[in-house]
Amino acid sequence: MDIDISQILNYSILPTLITSLLTLYLNEKIKGKIKNNFDSKLEKMKKQHNVELSEFQAEINALKLKENYKFTKLHEKRLEIMEKTYKLINEVLNELHKYVNPLKIIPPEKTFLENDNDLQKSFLEKHWEFTEHYINNRFYYDSDTKILIDNYLSDVRDAYDLYNEKHSLGQMGEKPDREMMRNASLAFNNIGKKISPIKLKIEKRFSEILEK
Repeated sequence: MDIDISQILNYSILPTLITSLLTLYLNEKIKGKIKNNFDSKLEKMKKQHNVELSEFQAEINALKLKENYKFTKLHEKRLEIMEKTYKLINEVLNELHKYVNPLKIIPPEKTFLENDNDLQKSFLEKHWEFTEHYINNRFYYDSDTKILIDNYLSDVRDAYDLYNEKHSLGQMGEKPDREMMRNASLAFNNIGKKISPIKLKIEKRFSEILEK
């Protein structure tokens, strides 16, 4: 009987080919299943990550809103304090000007000393009101503004003390000497030379703060 070599080869290769094809099929199927599982897990992780990211962003936004609210309230409070501060600075300077002014208008029903006593009282009341306001709200002023207001108060007190020597002596019924009269005039002159320039610097500083 003749043996066909090609048939033998076919019979011997066929099982191997089928096995190879089956193995390839199974491998591809497994790969596909693994890929599907991986894609599914990846999609699940993406969704979870997006949820966590959204929650984190929401927390960030909430914190921002909270900080913005606090900043807004703080800024509003500072503006309120600055408004009153500026008002009191002007009122204190006005009362000081009237008290140390050498050319006073004295009402007919009052003596010079009585009028001076009233002017002194008005100045001290306003000066104390401003000082109390400043001390109680010092926290809200920045360093530069504190320095300016401290200098303002110091120069105002110096001017008051210079004039008050003459006034105190008058209360005791004594006549001031030439030195006291010179100091009284110096008190008035210092308003224009020292106090008013500081007041202008405070105004400029307040304008800078308002523009921020």
